[in-house]
Amino acid sequence: MDTTPNSAQGKDDSAVSIGRTFSDTTANVHITPTAKGGTGADQWLDVNVQIGAFPGNLAPTATLTAAPTAVARNSASFSVVALDANADTLAYFWDFGDGTLSSNASSATHQWAKGGTYTVSVTVSDMKGGTVTRNQSVTVTDPLDTWTTRTSGTTADLSDIAEGGGSLVAVGYDGPNFKGMYSKSIDGITWTSGTIKINTIPAAIIHDGTRFIMVGEEYDFTVPAGWRGAIFTSTDGIAWTRRHFSGVGLKGVAAGGGVYVAVGKDGRALRSTDSVAWTPVTSGVTHELKDVTWGGGRFVAGGGDMANSPYPTAVLTSADGTTWTNTTSGAGLPSIGDLAEIEYLDGRFIGGGWNAGIRESTDLGSTFTATESSFRTMTGIAQGNGTYLAVGAEPGIGGADLNLVSTDGKSWTSITTASQSDRNDLIFFNNTFITVGAGGTIRQSTSVPADLAGFAAWVQLQFPGSPALSGPDEDFDGDGVKNLVEYA
Repeated sequence: MDTTPNSAQGKDDSAVSIGRTFSDTTANVHITPTAKGGTGADQWLDVNVQIGAFPGNLAPTATLTAAPTAVARNSASFSVVALDANADTLAYFWDFGDGTLSSNASSATHQWAKGGTYTVSVTVSDMKGGTVTRNQSVTVTDPLDTWTTRTSGTTADLSDIAEGGGSLVAVGYDGPNFKGMYSKSIDGITWTSGTIKINTIPAAIIHDGTRFIMVGEEYDFTVPAGWRGAIFTSTDGIAWTRRHFSGVGLKGVAAGGGVYVAVGKDGRALRSTDSVAWTPVTSGVTHELKDVTWGGGRFVAGGGDMANSPYPTAVLTSADGTTWTNTTSGAGLPSIGDLAEIEYLDGRFIGGGWNAGIRESTDLGSTFTATESSFRTMTGIAQGNGTYLAVGAEPGIGGADLNLVSTDGKSWTSITTASQSDRNDLIFFNNTFITVGAGGTIRQSTSVPADLAGFAAWVQLQFPGSPALSGPDEDFDGDGVKNLVEYA
């Protein structure tokens, strides 16, 4: 049905929306879709059709209840109380100012993907031509719009960060001084730094619940001199013990199922059962493996050689860290692109990398599907309190810095991103996101609140404020019924 039949040459069509009445006053026809459902070939649509002039019909009246502020990616609740003098059945059409519409109901909840000022509009219809519209301007703040630069205590290029035992430890390489460095914090605000070892380049770090494990490279002055793969462990992130010193440089490390795995250059893969003694295993590829992650009973590793044609890429999976299966063909990567950042979040693997955008695997790494199909380069992905954040850069050399957010890990929205030094990794800690990167930079977001649900959401709607203006055992409206009972 064309709801804009009088547009120029009839070309501007507008789809019907649930709860919104289309009225042709010349033909005295009023059409209101009231509900929809079903899937595939079994979808259905309920439509209310009223025909007639309806003399004496009066438009309904309405009062909108809506808080003037909200937080991005947190649910905001809205309700409208409407009365109709003719006792007509009413329909409700909500518009949240961001292209999102709601179902036909007198109350609605909504999450805005990013900050800004939006107009919430509700139109109440008696489905006979009488309507009333109420509006509320809502200012949505985004905790990811504001970042604070912390003093790391080092100018090393920080490559990775991990949390364990209530502490954060970031690691990186101070090239001018030939030092492998760490920076440690218990709150993400105050950091202390120190040296891991001279002539050591840290690449990745994890915590296994007991100790930190760091992998990278260390220079060997023994003839033939050169960089060797190195693995260090630490129980406190300050004092480090080297456990492995052999082969080519290492880039990623993971632990799970009682097994530790390290991967690196030339397809190098190592396995351990205690993080102390390491044994080489065959990965089946010869180009660089840049990251490895454990989740769902499976290791997934990714990488590639983006410097030399034909730019080979690799995605590997393993249940035990010994036998590896090449699943590159199922990754759907572009001809020049790799998975260099892989995380296991909420029961699935989510990855990014050079020219790869963001990709998701729900079958333990056998296949990946693009959820953000672009040539963007993502260097860090994390999730906390219902918010997913991916950091990286736009395509091309010197591409602009980029932050992408999501509430489900599937639909991503670009938000305001200040120009800053290259970011190499990202973590969620103490209700904040923290990035680490070039020149010792550490940045921390403002607190990201968890999305309210149930009684907490009802309280925020009825008694907005922080703290709420009325508690669960109070009787705000004086009707003898406590707030919690009224909610139930």
